[in-house]
Amino acid sequence: MGAFVILLSLAAIASLILSPIMAIIALARAGALRGEIEALKHAFARREISTETPSPSPSVSERPPARPPTPEPESAVAPVPAMAPAPAPAPLPEPASPPPMPAPRFASAAEQPAARRPPRDTAKIEEKLGTRLAVWLGAIALALAAVFLVKYAFDNNLLTPTTRVTLGALFGAALLVAGEWLRPKVDRIAQGLSASGVAALYASVVAAVSVYHLIGQTLGFVFVILITAAAVLLSLRQGMIVALVGLAGGFVMPALLRTDVPKPAALFSYLLLLEVGLIAVTFARKWWALSAATLVASMVWAIVWIAGMHAGTFPTEHGLWVGLFLILSATAFVITERTQRRDDIRARFGIPGFFSWAAMGSGLILAAFLTGTAQYSWREWTFLWILSAGCLVLGRFDPSKEGLAGLAALLGAALLAIWRGEGLAANDELRFGMVALAFGLLFAGGGYACLWGSTRPLAWAVISSVAALLYSLVAYCAIERLPSPLSWGIVSVCVAALSIAGAFPLGRRRARLGSGPLAAYAVAATTFISLAVPLELDREWITVAWALEVAALAWLGSRLALPAMRILAGILAAAVGIRLLLNPAVLTYPIGELVLVNWLLYGYGIPIIALTWAAHIFRKTKDDGLVHGLEGLAIALGFVLLALQVRQYFHPADIGASTCSLAEWGSFAIAWMGYGIVLSACACRVPRPSLRYGGLIAAGLGLIEALLLPCLAQNPLWSRHPVGELPVVNMLLYVYGVPGLLALVFARQLARAGCRTHAAYAAVASIVMFFILLSLQVRQAFHGAVLTGPTPSNAEWYAYSAAWIVFGFALLLVGILSRSMTARYASLAVMLVAIAKVFLFDTRELRDLYRVFSFLGLGVSLFLLAFLYQRFVFRRKEPCAPQ
Repeated sequence: MGAFVILLSLAAIASLILSPIMAIIALARAGALRGEIEALKHAFARREISTETPSPSPSVSERPPARPPTPEPESAVAPVPAMAPAPAPAPLPEPASPPPMPAPRFASAAEQPAARRPPRDTAKIEEKLGTRLAVWLGAIALALAAVFLVKYAFDNNLLTPTTRVTLGALFGAALLVAGEWLRPKVDRIAQGLSASGVAALYASVVAAVSVYHLIGQTLGFVFVILITAAAVLLSLRQGMIVALVGLAGGFVMPALLRTDVPKPAALFSYLLLLEVGLIAVTFARKWWALSAATLVASMVWAIVWIAGMHAGTFPTEHGLWVGLFLILSATAFVITERTQRRDDIRARFGIPGFFSWAAMGSGLILAAFLTGTAQYSWREWTFLWILSAGCLVLGRFDPSKEGLAGLAALLGAALLAIWRGEGLAANDELRFGMVALAFGLLFAGGGYACLWGSTRPLAWAVISSVAALLYSLVAYCAIERLPSPLSWGIVSVCVAALSIAGAFPLGRRRARLGSGPLAAYAVAATTFISLAVPLELDREWITVAWALEVAALAWLGSRLALPAMRILAGILAAAVGIRLLLNPAVLTYPIGELVLVNWLLYGYGIPIIALTWAAHIFRKTKDDGLVHGLEGLAIALGFVLLALQVRQYFHPADIGASTCSLAEWGSFAIAWMGYGIVLSACACRVPRPSLRYGGLIAAGLGLIEALLLPCLAQNPLWSRHPVGELPVVNMLLYVYGVPGLLALVFARQLARAGCRTHAAYAAVASIVMFFILLSLQVRQAFHGAVLTGPTPSNAEWYAYSAAWIVFGFALLLVGILSRSMTARYASLAVMLVAIAKVFLFDTRELRDLYRVFSFLGLGVSLFLLAFLYQRFVFRRKEPCAPQ
């Protein structure tokens, strides 16, 4: 019974092998016969063309019209050239007699194929479905047939394990032989058979090693190498299907033939050889899909091993083999690209270059992950450094790969920052500094070396200068507390000196290299110089250094004629403005307790001078938006400086305090209005829009602050602010009198400048403040320092009326003497307020002689007012100049 089963199984296998082979042979023979018939038809058609073409070609007008029922010779042979695969031979000399009429059956035979030919796109789709897809599915079906046959024999215990494995191997070998035998006849079917054979051999090895344990893992691995090599070699003769099956089996089989103890050296050596072989096949046959699959499969193995190291499955010592594999894999792709034929049409579209770019980029990223997984050891950092150096070399000789150098520089700096964020051990600081130094020298020095003779020197100059700055800052933030014989400020100055030394040769070759590289190193030098001061001092000096760098950029831009300096200066000036205008941390800086000579004077005064000087330098070249922006920023910093100095005066060393006195509110108004008046005065001598508008805004804000806060919100009548015990000479005179005088000066400036409407507003605001000052002084005379006392007495109410009337007459006299219509109108307004008070309030509230004197004084004042208007105002003929 067992022998019968064995014979039956052999017969089944033979039928599986022979049946498709016989069908394929029959198909091949039928195809050959059809080809011979078509060749005979084409030969006969060419002969017809050569014998029926007339030698003398009559003119078009002399030819008789063609009769539709009878086919002409041209119509009989017209479709034939479209069918002919080769050009027709030269025609023989024609006789003078007219050509004979061809038989109608040949004409119809030639016309019918052309008329019934399907569209071109439909033919392509049908070809792919009928030839390629069928071959692929057939190969998969044969491979599955072998797998299911072995499974059936295993489930039913029909054959011994040795017999099962042997039959599977024989089946695979038979398919390989059949595929090679059919290759000259039907190549795609041959590819399918060979691919099925390779899959059957892989399955036999898996069954022999992992299922039945007939052979050892080492011997099984040797068989896998031989099968994979055979598949790769056969793919060169047959096609990509065999190579894809070999790729899949070659990369999957190590996972199926795993050993008890991981052997990364043998595994990654095998994977590297497999990868190199597949890459060679790819670039030899231009199978770019195979190259992509090879790259992905290789990187997947590296990812799996790195993930295993991170999870603790594999020891960190395996990082040696993973790192070497990443370096050699990327090198294999790069070398293959460099040695492939340059006249290949695919190379013009960048397909090989893309794979080398992807190989180097993925190698860099995986090397960075490997370094972090291995606890940032020296070995893994070395692997990443080697790949980074390779990116520099590759980018220098191939401009399309310059981006890899920038990617490597950013990746190294990011990895150092992550290491710093995770926390450095006591013995890691020195290693951190050495690694940062190695990478900084690589990209700063390597970038500088690569710019010479390159097609894009600016890109290399940017990489070099930015890398120097980036790695210096990373190293400083991580190991600033490490004992060192040199301070970081000296290190910064030394790096700046190196940048300047590197810029001198670029300046001498500026005509050939352009201004970009010189600008990059000039910016780097000024950056390091400006950072030297804050690196040595507290961090609140960084903004001061940035402002100084703006001035340095302006000077360099003017001396070297570098337009790029304007853009960089604008960006840096914006950073200065953000840190000094919108940074609440300024309130927490250690300013000191001195009133004027403190950090505010330096922290804001130096940027104001630097920005003003930079605007002056830039204006010599071009008076554009950058110049106006620098001037406006300097003016805004001066405005904020005055406000902070006021806070420092009232709250020494605590400018962030939440309280604010009446005197402080008045000081804000005085400082801002005085600042605006000074700017407006400067604008009269130096006609700059920034000075004119800056003065208008600063004085206007001071005026608004005085009206809204001391006059309304913080008025001592209801805010309980003490104003002093002395009459007249007290806090009220400072808070309301000084801003009122400054408002008058500002109104006079505006009137001289021709801004009469704004001047009138400022004058009215001044009069309002003087009126409030007078009223509060009356209140202070009766109640002392605190004005929120009891209800006014009769004497106090009378004093208000008398004071207002006197103030109205004073305004009238000022208006008459200065011919100011605004003062006269204000006088009338004050007198109307006094009249309303006397008639509406004093009549009801005042008693005895106070009421008598109130009406008496008002009557006399009104007569005197009328006299002054008739005598000095309306008698004049000339119009009064408004103010």
